[in-house]
Amino acid sequence: MTVAPVSSAKQVIVEGADDKRFIDQLLMARGAAGVQVQPIGGKSQLRAYLQILRNDDEFPVVSSVAVLRDADDNPRAAWNSVVGALSAAGFAAPGAPGDFADGPPRVGALLLPGGGKHGSLETLCLASLLSAELECIDRLLDCVSGLGAPRPNQLDKARAYAWLATRERPGLRVGEAAEKGYWNFSSHAFDDLWAFLSRI
Repeated sequence: MTVAPVSSAKQVIVEGADDKRFIDQLLMARGAAGVQVQPIGGKSQLRAYLQILRNDDEFPVVSSVAVLRDADDNPRAAWNSVVGALSAAGFAAPGAPGDFADGPPRVGALLLPGGGKHGSLETLCLASLLSAELECIDRLLDCVSGLGAPRPNQLDKARAYAWLATRERPGLRVGEAAEKGYWNFSSHAFDDLWAFLSRI
């Protein structure tokens, strides 16, 4: 696992490089500074990364750590995985998603899209779109499904990428699209995520 050395007292841990792009853009859009976002190469790498973080020469300067990961189709299992990884690495675990445990360092964790819902970062992004746009995307997917194509296993990811295919530069991932300004970061859909990040 290749990760950047600690360069900030405030650490946000995300699943991958594209998630980092997205969170970096959200933080910038909402006026946050001094936060280092660390992609770890997948949710299964959280436990190993936390050990690397603890062994970093600059770990004593870390005042807060926030973990973000997708809830996927089983929020309870996702949460138990996060808590287990934190505990195994000797970090305090928050009592519930969106909370922080006292430190040092203070440790928080949030499952996306938030609110105890199933889904992912893409689910959260879909909530920022106009309902008329989502209706168009859903009609497209229904049309293709009606021709015999199987429904996507990860429907919200399919819906998000179908919408992104309609942008000026199609084919971008969610974080790359954030860098192009395709997501409306002033949308209330991102308020809960921002409220969590602003507590770091």
